[in-house]
Amino acid sequence: MSPIPKIRTLPVEEIDVPVSREEVGVAAAIEDGPAPPVDLGPNGPQVRELLARAALLSAAERRRLGEVASWRWWPLTMPVGGASAGPRTVALLRARAAGRAGAVRWIEARVSEDPTGAARSREPLAVRALANAALAVLTRDVVSDDVFDALYGPWREVTHR
Repeated sequence: MSPIPKIRTLPVEEIDVPVSREEVGVAAAIEDGPAPPVDLGPNGPQVRELLARAALLSAAERRRLGEVASWRWWPLTMPVGGASAGPRTVALLRARAAGRAGAVRWIEARVSEDPTGAARSREPLAVRALANAALAVLTRDVVSDDVFDALYGPWREVTHR
């Protein structure tokens, strides 16, 4: 029989174990990514976390995000803008009134870089769902729960966040 190796124990304060591989990737993306050139308001860290998580979506999650957005928004979809147009307009106007128009432009630029890979996978609704989720988080403090839920719902359902 081989001897049992000794195990070194660490005080709890020295242990920093991430809950999942996903959280390690998100934390690294936030720390390594450039700071936004604009003020994202009081919800800035959450916006950056959402965009970092978006870069880690699997192909199945991207597909699911598009499907969930379609399912949630389809009953109200109209030819111009779709079901998210009303809540999105409210959030955009509130962002502008709160002095976050630059932050909205920054988010749209980041989303147009396609961090999810959804545009390449022919899931444009997933890209719109990501943009809406980021806008919802950015304006969380200035929009109603209904507006937030309409924009953020698909993201929450797929990522469970």
